Amino acid sequence: MVIFSFNFNDNKVLMNMERENDDIKDGRKFIFTGAVIFSFVTLGLGIFGFFHHCIKHKAFPICYGIILFPSFVFLIVIGAVCIAVSDGAIETIDDECTVVNTNFDKSVEITRAAVKVEKEEANKPPVVVDADDAADQINSGGSSFRDKFTGGRRLQSKTAGINTVTIRLEIYEDIYVNQYMCSQWCPCKDTTAKKDWMEIPDKLAWNRRDDFVFVSGAENEDLNGKKYAKSFDTYKECVDDPSTSSDINNKFAIFKESFKTQDNYQTISDWLEFFETEYACTGFCRENLFSWSASYATGRVKKTCIADIKDDLESGFVGIMVMAIVAGIILFFTFIVQYFIWPKQCK
Repeated sequence: MVIFSFNFNDNKVLMNMERENDDIKDGRKFIFTGAVIFSFVTLGLGIFGFFHHCIKHKAFPICYGIILFPSFVFLIVIGAVCIAVSDGAIETIDDECTVVNTNFDKSVEITRAAVKVEKEEANKPPVVVDADDAADQINSGGSSFRDKFTGGRRLQSKTAGINTVTIRLEIYEDIYVNQYMCSQWCPCKDTTAKKDWMEIPDKLAWNRRDDFVFVSGAENEDLNGKKYAKSFDTYKECVDDPSTSSDINNKFAIFKESFKTQDNYQTISDWLEFFETEYACTGFCRENLFSWSASYATGRVKKTCIADIKDDLESGFVGIMVMAIVAGIILFFTFIVQYFIWPKQCK
């Protein structure tokens, strides 16, 4: 049971998932501490039991019985807690995924509506502005002249609208992997696997507006003849690329600068890479277009991580649960059997 306890405590899936859910962390610590303590208590009771036949004092079986009773009860409680924490963690993950998917679907609806409005605006005839009216607007400091040509858009500071990325199940949406990978910001090398993306009928289903960009040759030229400075094999490689842009319209450069300067950037990167490597997956609650650290060259990964995570969470708790309950049952029968020795001890 000691070995099971330490294996449980060193479970990498548990240790990584508790970064996202504090309840898993609290449950792991409680179960590990309780299991280790009562592993040694059980071992001590076994040694203590060997002296049962040798020590004739009447107080010995009484003390032994008093110690046995709470011990087997607590071990069975530990097993029950394992079941509760395992079921609770999986239920919490399912609930969080429901919220994540609902919010994502709403964001897709908003994107579709925005694209529809943009298309309608683009089809409208151009606005004709009278020269005298334009001069009056400029001289008076009015904003209507500017708004007619900018749609009322205001220049934003470089970090406006950039949120801090945190470890959570919707993190792939937070890092914009579906929007920026294999785009003009992070062009990809041409590969036979590109059909996995080029044949996608509805990019907006992933909140993606831009076309996929695959480049070839030493000059990284796309199908339209546009040349790019670099191409990238993974999204992580693109984010880590040292080149930056001071253009406030370069949304990716602004996001990348903000993300990379976070104190927990490397922790987040390692966290994503662990699950993608461990389960050959991408995305937690829903599939993504691209991975964080896995190359796109072998084709699109359509497997989500959440099913394997739940299986490993459950198996991690089941091992310690079985050992705790088995040890508790053994101590229970020991507690019963030791009373049959009392008459001999009391003669």
